[in-house]
Amino acid sequence: MKHMWSLYRRSRAYSLMEVLLVVSVIGLVAAIAIPSLSGVHDASRKAKLEADVKTLNQAIDIYRANGGSFEEGVTPQEILDKLKTTQAAANAVTFVGFTGAMIDKRLAISPMEDGESDGFRAVWNPDIQHFEISQAGAGIGKFILDESLAEVDYGTEERQASVLAYNDNPGWIWKYADATPPPPGGITGVSTGDTPDTTPPGSPGAINLLPPAYSLPTGIYDAAEFPMTVAVSNPNHPSTWIMLSVNGAPFAEYTGAVSVPAGARLIAYAEGDPAQFIKSPRVYATYRSNAAPPAPPEPLLPPVITLSSTTFSDSTPTIDISIANPNPAGVSDLLYLLQAKGEAAPAGTSGFEPYGGAFSASVDDYPEGFVVRAYAKSLDPVQYYDSPVATAQTTAEFFGIPVEGDVLFVLDASSSMNSSFGGLSRYEATIREAIASINRLEGTQSFNVAMFAKDLHWTDGSFTLHPATAENKQAMIDLLPTIDNGSGTNYEVALALPLMFDPKPKTVFFLTDGRPSNTWDYTDELAALVSAGIKVNGVFLGGSENDQEKLREISDATGGEFIAPEAPTQAAMN
Repeated sequence: MKHMWSLYRRSRAYSLMEVLLVVSVIGLVAAIAIPSLSGVHDASRKAKLEADVKTLNQAIDIYRANGGSFEEGVTPQEILDKLKTTQAAANAVTFVGFTGAMIDKRLAISPMEDGESDGFRAVWNPDIQHFEISQAGAGIGKFILDESLAEVDYGTEERQASVLAYNDNPGWIWKYADATPPPPGGITGVSTGDTPDTTPPGSPGAINLLPPAYSLPTGIYDAAEFPMTVAVSNPNHPSTWIMLSVNGAPFAEYTGAVSVPAGARLIAYAEGDPAQFIKSPRVYATYRSNAAPPAPPEPLLPPVITLSSTTFSDSTPTIDISIANPNPAGVSDLLYLLQAKGEAAPAGTSGFEPYGGAFSASVDDYPEGFVVRAYAKSLDPVQYYDSPVATAQTTAEFFGIPVEGDVLFVLDASSSMNSSFGGLSRYEATIREAIASINRLEGTQSFNVAMFAKDLHWTDGSFTLHPATAENKQAMIDLLPTIDNGSGTNYEVALALPLMFDPKPKTVFFLTDGRPSNTWDYTDELAALVSAGIKVNGVFLGGSENDQEKLREISDATGGEFIAPEAPTQAAMN
């Protein structure tokens, strides 16, 4: 018995060689994992810093457009302090523009000294009066919110006249003063700090432009006055411009007065940086001679095309199409053309046929979607000429959510995705749906697919969005069915994936079938997505309502949609 106990004790011991081998393996795993997670966090920090710098630069543009200025040698802290001041009360009443603070008083900086790290930091560029991202030099490591600054009084300042002022002459109420236009970039509210605003960046503060004015009003003039010289003036900010069309020609940027013959028709509107300005209404002018022939024909309005649905689905295999004519009765006929997506548009109106009433298109005939084109053909060329061609088309969707713009599909490749879903596994159903969506993408869109499990499971290695050409779509479609799945559900890696792309996608489809496993913290990644304005559409495939909670919160925080589709029937999957 004693001999047996001795053997048992020896069987439970480990040799020094075995211990060293285990320690080596642990070290190797750590060496691989730590750089990988470090890269994820670096991408998140950089994305948040880029978003904060962009928004701060927009606040600087607003400040400068409203009479503010910076002295030479100004420090980043002094810049923030200037943005927190308000317009002096003495002239605030008659000052036209924004008189308050441009940023939250709590906004503070965490400085980074030169040589402290090779990480990214924000540095001030005095030449362009903007902050920039750099990896060298003294700068700002991150922007934070300091609650102790909430009650600090940063005082007032005498800002110079803004670009907008009261007009002291008859005519327009407003006038614009000459001022250096802000550098390119949007004008929005400021939202920085560790707890970001969940509203995606946009242009809520964009200015509605006033319409241009003609030097001569529309009307009838003596024949001897033709050709006449007509100038078009712009009552808006000097960084904006005028677009002009003469006698139905394509719009071109206005560069100076134009000579117009009798019967000429002008159309003009003001335009500017879309992040700062909203196009003005169009203004028309027609110059007729008292001895001229009848006015030239007017353009017909384009038809209105209505689709009963913009996407084919299991429940919508057929889409009804109707076309309405908004023009006066009896002056035009409707012609249309139905094409599969991807087919080249015809030259002019070649191949169009008369519209005889509502019709349908089926997914069997147009598996990748279709495009409808229609126009109103004039029956009285003396009064009217043909309308522009109107179009309507199906759009791609992913489990019922429309796929619009440039997009990244982030797909769960964990082992639980092997569970059944309508006669297929969840993973097989996901790959099938992704292929259908890619097939229906527009040529103007760009896309890519990435997968995650317990870590980064698969990408094509490019970390870029590919144009949705027939070649690129087919290459991805051929590749997806060959990728095996793994194990684990790491939300941190999934949400870091969009931040690794350059440029970053504006829309992400995040599909998973479970809650995040283990204790991976994705707070920083989610904050960076919100700051960068990346919308995450959540697709939850299976599991209970409690399991859906985390993904639904991510979609809500980023302004995306959420769906938990039910498994289709076996017949629908076939």
